[in-house]
Amino acid sequence: IHDELEQARNLREEAQELLASYARRQRESEEKAEEIVKQAKKEAKLYATEMRTKLAEQLERKADAANRRIEQVQAQAEAMVRNQAVDLAVKAAEIALETAVPKASKTKLIDNSIKEITAKF
Repeated sequence: IHDELEQARNLREEAQELLASYARRQRESEEKAEEIVKQAKKEAKLYATEMRTKLAEQLERKADAANRRIEQVQAQAEAMVRNQAVDLAVKAAEIALETAVPKASKTKLIDNSIKEITAKF
């Protein structure tokens, strides 16, 4: 009986050690799982921040490009209006000169204008 009791005690101790070992492994596994989740959350947060930054930069570049295009189109429109205004002014001046100024005065006026333009450039 004594041997059987001793054997039972030994089996009980082994079972307790085995149970303690499994409990330790379970705690270690839970700790590892928590660390993995914690690291994944940290990486997800960093990734989200990085993506927001990249998106903001991309939107800013697109807005800058759109603004440059608007400015370019506006400058082209202004130049076109200016050129048309100059053309109309020249045409009006031609009509006025043809109807109001005698031929000799026209020649003198053209010569003087050519001299002024040459002097400026």
